[in-house]
Amino acid sequence: SNNIVLSDGDGNPRMFCDNEGMFCIGDDNTQAARLKIRRSGGTPIRVFNSGGTSGFFNQIIFMNNGDTGEVGSIKRVNNASVQYNTTSDARLKDNIADMTGAIARVKLLKPKRYSWIEEDLDAADQDGFLAHETQTVVPGAVSGTQNEVDDDGNAIYMQMDYSKLVPVLTAALKEAITKIETLETKVAALEAN
Repeated sequence: SNNIVLSDGDGNPRMFCDNEGMFCIGDDNTQAARLKIRRSGGTPIRVFNSGGTSGFFNQIIFMNNGDTGEVGSIKRVNNASVQYNTTSDARLKDNIADMTGAIARVKLLKPKRYSWIEEDLDAADQDGFLAHETQTVVPGAVSGTQNEVDDDGNAIYMQMDYSKLVPVLTAALKEAITKIETLETKVAALEAN
């Protein structure tokens, strides 16, 4: 059937490649992904770059649709930490302007306390946002559509990139600092009189 299956000594599939290019390790369940790795316990994926101990070392690179430019990466920094990157080069940007009105936007954000349904806890133990509420304030931080389902009625869950909130929070903080410094100057002038 144009499938390639590698099995253990007892005939149990351990690697599976079908005629569409779907490649599974530890699982022969073909789904939409082109690479699927399944493991019960342990570490499913381990990425290692032995390039040295000082500097930035690519662990994973994400490319654009034409495979002509890097749009993101996961890098090892020195020999101690990881950096998660998305492209932010000024040469790729247009209509650049300083952000204004950030305090008003931050006031629209609705941080929540919650717990995950699958954890079955009696009290909230997590801090975060609800994606559909955040999408109206910082659309670039959220992917997906509220209550979306696939053709079989299965939920397609919304996702968030919390790092996209940092520019808005930073701009709001800068606006607040400016207001505080103005008030401090006024108070100092009043106290001097």
